[in-house]
Amino acid sequence: MTWGYMYIFIFIGTHFLVIMGIYLFCKYKAALMEQMMITMTLSMSFGLVIGVLMGIIYHDNLLLSILMSMGISGLAGANLGLRLHGLAGIEGFFTAIMAGMMGSMLVGMLSMRETIIIFLVSSFLLTGTSMFSVRHILYRSCEHVIRKYDLLLLIATCCVFIITLWMFPDVLEQNPPSVKPLHL
Repeated sequence: MTWGYMYIFIFIGTHFLVIMGIYLFCKYKAALMEQMMITMTLSMSFGLVIGVLMGIIYHDNLLLSILMSMGISGLAGANLGLRLHGLAGIEGFFTAIMAGMMGSMLVGMLSMRETIIIFLVSSFLLTGTSMFSVRHILYRSCEHVIRKYDLLLLIATCCVFIITLWMFPDVLEQNPPSVKPLHL
């Protein structure tokens, strides 16, 4: 396995563990609709990133990439939702399956250069959604913490965006454009 894939798995796993840790330590309780909305946004962004990643790994086999992304995304979405409520778990499961399937199908229709750009955009979406959800959960459960460290959380989010952009491979150097001669 290459270092790029290891970085991506660590990136996704870190986001997942941060959210699960926030669920565990803050004891977040809110209205059912609010829990389902948090679960839906998180599982959709996780499902999209996992779907695009499985589409990149299994670029030549669309069926395998769809099945792998549906399975992994469904487990992630169900775990994100079941920590809040049973209905939120069902919502997270099906939302993540749908997003994972869409991410894999999107990669199947694009070239590898375009896929890398879509993966970067979906990584930014995952980071933004995760940090927004962490801020919301902390605000609901520990308001004094978020008032004290709100600026620090914003700076951390910007740093994660910059690190993600900096660590991301340069697409043009890895995949130089090929020039095909015209046959007349």
